[in-house]
Amino acid sequence: MVEPKADASARLAAPQGNDRLDSWKEIAAYLKREVRTVQRWEDSEGLPVHRHEHKTQSTVYAYKSEVDSWWKERRPRLEQEPPEAEPASVVPEASIPPVAGSQVREQSGDARPAPSWRVAAGVVAVLLAVAAGAAWMLRGCRPPPGNQAKVMIVVLPFDNVGNDPAQEYIADGFTDEMIMQLGRLEPERLGVIARTTAMQYKKTTKSVDEIGRELGVQYILEGAVRRDADRVRVTPRLIQVSDQSHLWADSYDRELRDILKVQAEVAEAIAGQIRVKLTASGSPPGSVDPEAYEAYLQGLSNWNKRDLQHSIQYYNQAVAKDPNYALAYAGLAEAYTVLGSIPVDVLPPREVRPRAKDAAKRALQLDPALDEAHLSLANAYLHYDWDWAAAEREFKKALELNPSNPRAHEWHGHFLIVRGKPQEALNEMKHARELDPLNEIMNSAYIEAYYYSRQYDQAIEQGRRALELYPNSFYIQFWLGSAYREKKMYPEAIATFGRAKAASGNNPWMVLALGHAYSVSGNTAEAKNAITELERISRTRYVPALYTAVIYIGLGDKDKAFQWLNKAFAERTDRLVYLNAEPVADPLRSDPRFRDLARRIGLTP
Repeated sequence: MVEPKADASARLAAPQGNDRLDSWKEIAAYLKREVRTVQRWEDSEGLPVHRHEHKTQSTVYAYKSEVDSWWKERRPRLEQEPPEAEPASVVPEASIPPVAGSQVREQSGDARPAPSWRVAAGVVAVLLAVAAGAAWMLRGCRPPPGNQAKVMIVVLPFDNVGNDPAQEYIADGFTDEMIMQLGRLEPERLGVIARTTAMQYKKTTKSVDEIGRELGVQYILEGAVRRDADRVRVTPRLIQVSDQSHLWADSYDRELRDILKVQAEVAEAIAGQIRVKLTASGSPPGSVDPEAYEAYLQGLSNWNKRDLQHSIQYYNQAVAKDPNYALAYAGLAEAYTVLGSIPVDVLPPREVRPRAKDAAKRALQLDPALDEAHLSLANAYLHYDWDWAAAEREFKKALELNPSNPRAHEWHGHFLIVRGKPQEALNEMKHARELDPLNEIMNSAYIEAYYYSRQYDQAIEQGRRALELYPNSFYIQFWLGSAYREKKMYPEAIATFGRAKAASGNNPWMVLALGHAYSVSGNTAEAKNAITELERISRTRYVPALYTAVIYIGLGDKDKAFQWLNKAFAERTDRLVYLNAEPVADPLRSDPRFRDLARRIGLTP
């Protein structure tokens, strides 16, 4: 709560003498709470704190009489809150350096530590359950000590400090956008931990020092977002991990339509603090229709939950409200891309892939610097058009614009697998996992890269470790089971695929995996049952022809295998481009029909 500078009469009438508390420490001691707790209460509970503005910064104070009145009203509820651990050190109010060239409406250089990381019992229980696996994963991905090649930063989930939990997507959306903005600052010098891993710390009680050690970051950006009708208040704070000092803090009170400008200003301020360069963007940030922005954030929220259908609905609402909203088109392109990909494959590629391409191209017309749109276009060129040169060009552009995007490295890794460069693919998947070490898909892709490089023992080791973190992941189980199968460890493969099939709700990809494992292990009856099951599922949803083809390969029925492979060619199934790299296809390689199919796809001259 910033004291209006013009309200001199209020200051003259304020209580005098011993009634004044002159720092966060004094306020916290008076309330018998930690400093971070009372600082959170200012944002979330309206604790009456005043600021005295200096030329370059501000200090805080409060009056006991005002605090007593406030406490009397809120005591029954606040006394029920669990205690919070204080950071190892608290920086005094006067330590924050001035922010040069700040254009914000308010400045709160009060050196406030992080808003509280509130304890949610259910989340803590889950984190404890996977602690061993997560610790191993983080140790394997953390940059080595003393590696100064890149400065690393993590954006912790911004707090939603309003009273409406339904507004959580606003704070989450701001977090996502800041991750993307920072990823574009100076890619050669600044690396940004990806969203999925950052979100694991949403309810954590870990200290700044612990987070810094686990993620190998030098800086932490965090803060709070309060939405009030068509206005939004954002209070970001930048922390240096080495000494837990608060390098910068500010407050932005704007109309919701100016949120893009706020994001750009925060990125610019952080660039100044950690001395990295701003990269040129495709267009300067402008205003956005509030309704379009809300629809975009709802689309982003559903995308992050992998509710693709609702994600697409909201993105379409956003572009209907604002036909020039580049980010919404980029979101549409990503959602359509995944919707038509194995193992999601909700719709046939010929129906959904052109939509992804059109949305990506429209996004790039509006903003050529959107790495997400370049990435979706690259995926379409790789998996649908089979245009390797165009795919490589778009992948390189996406990585140039934002090397901190783990999905860009993952998808580029798939391109390298298709192009017969398994070791380079493995390096890319490893880098993707380093950027997002707690992401299920990045861990799965790392195992997949070992599988395609035919390093099955390493794939098994990584798969077993990853399952400690994600025990119900059918993605991870698929690649672990595939490595077991290629090692001829058929009982282990069948058991793993069986668990994956159950965990996925009988996803056709898992039906295929189990059916093929049965076929190569000699259980012909169960393999044919899997073919029958795929036929039954296809009556109510799209099932790629490639799935049935693979089971027939395992059964040794080459004629039927090629019959279904030709159907997959007509469908332009995305995984067909892996034909040269796929161990499952080894029994077909000496057949002239295989060489002809590879030539038609463009895999061979």
